[in-house]
Order: sequence, then structure tokens, then C-alpha cells
Amino acid sequence: MRNIEPLYEYYKNIFAMKFFGKEVEYLSEREMDKCTSLAKIWSYKKNIIPDGFDGFNIFDFNGYDSKDQTLIINPDIALKAKDKICKYCWGVSWNDINEKQIESDVHQSFEFFSSHRKTLIDRRKSGQNIVIHSSVYGKKGRTFLASLIMKEAILLKLDYPSLSYSYDWIDFTQLKEAAKKDDYDYAVYRSCDWIVIDNITRYAQTPQQKEYWIGVWNNFFLQRLEDKLPTILVLKFSLEDKTFDAESEFGSGFSRIINNDNTVSISL
Repeated sequence: MRNIEPLYEYYKNIFAMKFFGKEVEYLSEREMDKCTSLAKIWSYKKNIIPDGFDGFNIFDFNGYDSKDQTLIINPDIALKAKDKICKYCWGVSWNDINEKQIESDVHQSFEFFSSHRKTLIDRRKSGQNIVIHSSVYGKKGRTFLASLIMKEAILLKLDYPSLSYSYDWIDFTQLKEAAKKDDYDYAVYRSCDWIVIDNITRYAQTPQQKEYWIGVWNNFFLQRLEDKLPTILVLKFSLEDKTFDAESEFGSGFSRIINNDNTVSISL
């Protein structure tokens, strides 16, 4: 479980000085509300989203490596993926956004995304899941896309401060370790409003291990399905692989997520 408290206190002090030139203890109630709201958002962003990804936005996703600008995704595939992200996060197509030419206008861009972000409240209410997958290891933009979605879900707190959404991001290997302990952290992963499960891989198992893990994953994913909690699955394999059978490898809960007509599937 992520502890945002240290960062929260840090950012609260930063915003108090930046916007009002005061120490936190001297803020008015209105000033405190603004600083605490912003501090929560920044704390979640810095604590949840992997290093190096929290500063990106939809305009940065173009199929090229952000560091050396080498092509890592076919441009047509990248465009389709970007369109699905736009529709999921803001309820509009990439063409609708691109035609507005707001990329270089910070104020207009902020206003546009802020006014459309409420779409994610509907995604949360319906528990609409996303699966991002690719047959190729290495850089393919999977984590990049997941970070865009999670950042927008966190930014809902900017537009709707009263929302009590919780967020988490965990690597699949870490989730397995937490599942073995079945402790408080694992319960949090199972019940938080938005979660990214990154770097999911297929793995060899004995029949006994398979039976055990299918039981574990059914408990986890079926609970999230029942509670309508959006789960963002990032797979390091392709769902189009003919040798893959979701139910026999990960259980019926996992299978129901990836095969649900309401799940957004993004192939890279």
C-alpha cells in the first residue's frame, strides 16, 4: 500500500508558500482547502505513477521512444491506441482533440481536459476495465498508456475534491507476494478504486501451483468485478496468442475481465 502522508505534508507546505506566501498554520480555511486538494493530487501522482511517466500527456504518445525518438510502435497502431485512451478518459476521439489544436495552449488544454474528465466518473461507476497487451517484450508503450489513464483518474480530485477515490499501482510479481501473505496491503489492492497491475507475464506452473493460483486470482479479480472497480491490466504477452487460455492460466475472474465486451482492449 502506498503511504502518501510524507509527500502530502511536503506538498502542502510547498503550495502554501507558492500560492499564498504563508506557512500552513497561517492559512485561512479557503486557502487550506486549495493547498490540501493540490497536495493530495501531487502526492498520488508522485507516489503511484512510475518514475519518468508522471510528466507525460496524451500529446506525448506518438509511437516513438521519449528518450531517443526511435520508433517502437507502428504509427497506425499507436494512433488506434491513442484514440481508445481519449474515448475512455474524456469521451471524445483523438481527432476531436487534435482538431482543436490545443497542444501548445496550456490554458485551453487545461480547460478542455478538465471539462471532459468527468467521463472517468462513469467509468468508475460501471467498473470499466482496460487491458493493454503486446507480444513483444521491451519498450512498447504499455506502461506509458497505463500511466496516462491513472494520471487522469487522479486528476479527478482536482475537478471534484469531494471524491474519495483511492489509487494504486503494483507490479504483478509484487501482487503475487502480497497474495501469499494475504495481509492488509493485499486487501487494499483488492478494494482500491483504481489499480494498475503492471508487467503481467505467463509463467510455468505444476498442476498443484496452477490450482492454488487460480483460486487466488479468482478471489482477487471476481471481487473487483463484483464491486465494479476499474482494473488496468498491463500484459507482457498478446491476447491474440493462440496458445493462451485465460481461464486455465489465470482463472475465470481474469478471463471475465479480458473477454468482457465492456472492457477496453488495446493491442500494441
